[in-house]
Amino acid sequence: MGGVDDCKLKNLADRLEIYGIHGDFIATYEKPRFYEEGVLIYVMQAARKHVFLSVDDDLHHLDAKDIWIDDLNSIGGLRLSEETVAEYVRFFLWIAGAGRSPFVIVETDGLYRTADQSTIQPAPLKVIAVSSYPRSFTLAAAMVHEGRLHRCELVVAPNGMIEMTSDDEGVEVYRLNG
Repeated sequence: MGGVDDCKLKNLADRLEIYGIHGDFIATYEKPRFYEEGVLIYVMQAARKHVFLSVDDDLHHLDAKDIWIDDLNSIGGLRLSEETVAEYVRFFLWIAGAGRSPFVIVETDGLYRTADQSTIQPAPLKVIAVSSYPRSFTLAAAMVHEGRLHRCELVVAPNGMIEMTSDDEGVEVYRLNG
């Protein structure tokens, strides 16, 4: 399946009522490189976000009640590589932050000012190690959580689960530019 055509979008709009989505909403879609099959469809309505995986004519709604990320990874055929794992981490953290205090990966060239008025410039998300058995990826990341910038390492397992294996205490930050 390549993209989502107008017929599929109309079908999606008709089916959204089942998921409690009424009125105005914004829907976007993408073919992620980390799934062998399907298209991810993101639906934003007010402060709520919904994610669907469309495979063939089946529509799978990602939510904590019915389908969670490991189910979606199985349905979509997760395939992680050094080229796709950072994209997957961004997706995973976007999902994990739904309705809670999100973890936001910082990848810009912008500067942040700390409470003591010093400035820091985070490094972009990047793979720093690959383990062969079981194949997993370790990434260095800078992320903001609850107003604090943390430098950490994330390990992505073959099934797509992510574990933060190290992190600093973080510093309170304020965005300067970017």
